[in-house]
This record gives sequence, structure tokens and C-alpha cells, in this order.
Amino acid sequence: MAEVRTDAVFNDFILKIDERFNVNKALLVSHSLLEKKLAETLEEKTQLSSQVCRLGETVSQLKEDMSVKNEVKTYQEQAKKHKKEMRELVERLDRQDCKLEDEIGRLEAKIKQRDEEAADSAKTLEGCKVMVAHVSS
Repeated sequence: MAEVRTDAVFNDFILKIDERFNVNKALLVSHSLLEKKLAETLEEKTQLSSQVCRLGETVSQLKEDMSVKNEVKTYQEQAKKHKKEMRELVERLDRQDCKLEDEIGRLEAKIKQRDEEAADSAKTLEGCKVMVAHVSS
């Protein structure tokens, strides 16, 4: 009977060792899976960090592009303003040109009238000279 007990204790001992071995084996497998998952997570983190870096560069480029776009918009607005001012200046110059042409026409008419008056006065003076010469003689 002592042998049966010893066998039972031995079998029980073996079962306990088996259980601990299985637990340790399960822990090792679990640990291995966790290490693998950790490696995958680190790889994903590296990829995400790389993507974040590229996104940062993209954001910087977009900010620069927006700055350039705003400058272009400002220049376009200034160009429209200058174009409007130029149009107004041209219209003002056209009106002044018309006024000057009218004034030139009036002055030419006065000159023509005075030329005619001078010609008439010259004829009258010539006639007076002839009469004075005729009366004097």
C-alpha cells in the first residue's frame, strides 16, 4: 500500500509539474505573442511617426501656398483698383481734351474774326490815305 501511495503522490507530483510546465509554456507563448505584438506596434508607431512628419511638411507647404495665394489675391485687388483709377484718369483726360478742343475752336474763330476786322480796318485805312492824299493834293 505504501507503494500505491507513493505512486499516487508521485503521479500527483508529476501532474503538478505538468500543470506548471503547461502554465509556463502558456506564459512563454503569451510572452512571445506579446513581444511580437509589441514589435508590430513599434513598427506601426514608426510608420505613423513618419506619416506625421510628412503631414507636417505638407501642412508647412500648404501654409506657404496659402500665403502666396493671399499675396496674389492682394495684388489682384490692387491691380483692379489701379485699373479703375486709370480708367477714371483716361475719362478725365478725354473730358479735358474735349474742353481744350472747344477752347481752341473759339480762339481760332476769334483770330479769324480779328483777322477779318484787321483786313477791313486796313482797307478803311487805305481808303482814308487815298482820300487824304486826294484832298491834300
